[in-house]
Order: sequence, then structure tokens, then C-alpha cells
Amino acid sequence: MGVDDTYYLISIEAYIDNLEKTQKFLKETLIRDFENPLFIDRLKELGYGEIYERWHDTMYIDSKDRVGDILKFLKEICPEKSKTISIIYFGYIKMQPAYWLKQHIDWYSMDLSMEHIIIEPLEEIEFQVTIRLEVLQRNYLSLCEIYDQFKYNFMNNPWMYQLNIYQVSRYRITSEYPDAYFTTLSNGQFVPIGWLKSQSDDSKVLNKIEGKFRIETSQCMENLKKQVTHWQEDMKESINNQIQNKNFPNGIIAMGSFVFSLFLIFYCIVGFFKVSEWSNALLLRAIYGVSIVVAFVCITRFLKDYQNYKKVVALKNSFNKLSMFKKWIEQEQENLQKQVQDSSNILNSSSISKEKQNKWTLIQVEQAKLKQQLAKKRIKKVVLFIKY
Repeated sequence: MGVDDTYYLISIEAYIDNLEKTQKFLKETLIRDFENPLFIDRLKELGYGEIYERWHDTMYIDSKDRVGDILKFLKEICPEKSKTISIIYFGYIKMQPAYWLKQHIDWYSMDLSMEHIIIEPLEEIEFQVTIRLEVLQRNYLSLCEIYDQFKYNFMNNPWMYQLNIYQVSRYRITSEYPDAYFTTLSNGQFVPIGWLKSQSDDSKVLNKIEGKFRIETSQCMENLKKQVTHWQEDMKESINNQIQNKNFPNGIIAMGSFVFSLFLIFYCIVGFFKVSEWSNALLLRAIYGVSIVVAFVCITRFLKDYQNYKKVVALKNSFNKLSMFKKWIEQEQENLQKQVQDSSNILNSSSISKEKQNKWTLIQVEQAKLKQQLAKKRIKKVVLFIKY
């Protein structure tokens, strides 16, 4: 209703009763009226001018919750309607995306640190129709703060979650439920798809959201493919450097030298203590002593070469895994391009398949080993690809 309607002119009680009937558009109605000069003039005519000016200057201008602050003003000028106003505000809160998140928080997975930040405060926040308006608003503002923190830490792309190509250290909250993901409305509001469906189930909107997720995922995969190529080049160069520097031993020759050195040490030690019976014992002991030192040097060199050998083998294995990973990225890119808007879309599914998430678990297991193996010399440039 507009400001010229009769109930505005009769009493503020009638205005509050009308708000209870049109609760779905509560925010729009209140902001429209309290920014309308004709409505403000009518409030002043009814004798609420002084209270309005004080309230407007101290609360409304920088308000974080205009609906709650307006209702607090209405409660101040019409205290007999306090219960009705609390009911109106409680109904408004229940229709907000933040409240929907509180009711569906079990759809999301998060680490322990995020549970302390998100889950525990949510459990402490209480909303009931019998709670006073001031307490309801305080709880709602706390809920909005948690909501903003949640959005920052949420990995908001079901395709990237399904392919397991997101940065784990950055996104600490995930979900396997398509309706748990967020989208941006035309007014800039960032809301869960499940909440949006509860307001209006528009398939065109869902198709647009799905397309946005796919484009974002495709771009991420293209960047990832370029990074993989760069890491492969670094690995190849490192392997070539190891071989050119003759740090890469021939397996048969190295093993033979190792066995011979052990035998030589044993033979020389035994001979070293037996030569006392011979006439040239001093000379023979010197020869045996030098032989033992040479044998120890050979063994030390063998162990060093063997470590280099293992390093090169590990680099080659990592190079092959990167090749497999790159091929998989290209296949998934093709699948994304072939996807059409039909009932098989992620947003029309009840949950996201875990098959692709588990596909590269073995590569993730190698993550710590790769970090140690690739930490020296020029290999420091190679970063772990699974985290992205």
C-alpha cells in the first residue's frame, strides 16, 4: 500500500497490523515508507516527530539492520504492539539466507578450527517468537557476521569440488549438496541456491548459475594445465642436470663396486692383523690400510650415487604422474564442453558424485614425499599441484 492509504492516516497501530499481513515484502515496505517524506510528515502529525528525529540521527543512518531498527522505533512509539512487532521480526529473520544456512549447516563439511568459528557460535544463537525484539536483533546481527565469515571460507563451485582441483588451504568449507552452493543475485546479494529455490524455483536461473560454475571451472583447469606443463619442464631440466653431472650411476657397475668394496674391506682387515708373522709386515699393513680407506671412499660414493639415483627415479615417477594428471584435465575439459542443460546437471542432482573426488587420492598421498624430493636446487620452483 502507498502512503496515501487510509490506515496510515488513522493510527500507527493499524500500520503495524498491516505489516504483519504483508510480511513477505516487509523490508521493501519499511524502507520505502521511512524514506518517503509524506510518510514522515504523517508521523510528525501524529506526534512522533521528536522521537523520530532522535531515532533517525542515532540509529537509522548507519544501521546494519534497518528492518530491526525501524521495528524498534515502532515499538518505542507503540509499546502495546511489542509482541506483534517481535512476531513480525521473527518471521522476517526466518526468511533470510543466513537463517537458512543455520538450519542447513549439516550440509557442509569443515575442519575443526572452522567448527569452532562457525558451528559452535551458531548453536549458541537462539531464535524464538517469545524472545524480546532487542535480543532477536542482537542474535540476528551475530548470525549475519557468521554468515559473512562462512561465505569467505566456502569453496563455492560444485564442479571444482567434484573434480577435487580446489585449493584446500584456502577453502576450509565444502559441501556435496548442490543446493548448498551460493550465487549472486541482481542486487548483489550472495545467497545459497537452496534458499533461492525456497523463494522461487526458476529453472532458467539455475541454468545460468550452472553455466557460470562451468566457465569458472574451465578457466581454472586451463590455468592448471599450463602450470602442469611448466612443472614438467622444471622436472625434465632437473633430471637432465642430474645425468649430465654424472650423478646418475649405472646400476650394475655401482652394485658390483659396492660388493667388491665390502669384500676388500673384510679381506684387508683380516690381512692387517695377520701380517705380523711376515718379514715385510709394515709395508703390507700400509698397503692394507690404504686399501681399506679406498674401499670406504668407494662405498661412500656408492651411497651418494644411490641417493641421486633414487631422486631421479622419483622425479621421473612424478613427471609421469603429472602427464597422467594433465591428460585427465584435458579429458574433463572435453566433458565440460559437451555438457548440456538437462536433468543430469549438478544443480538438479541430490548430491555430487564422489567417484571423481577419489580418483586422484593416490597422488595426494605422494604429496609429502614430493615436497622433500623436490626441495633442493632448481627443483624448488616446482610447487605441489594437488593443492590447487
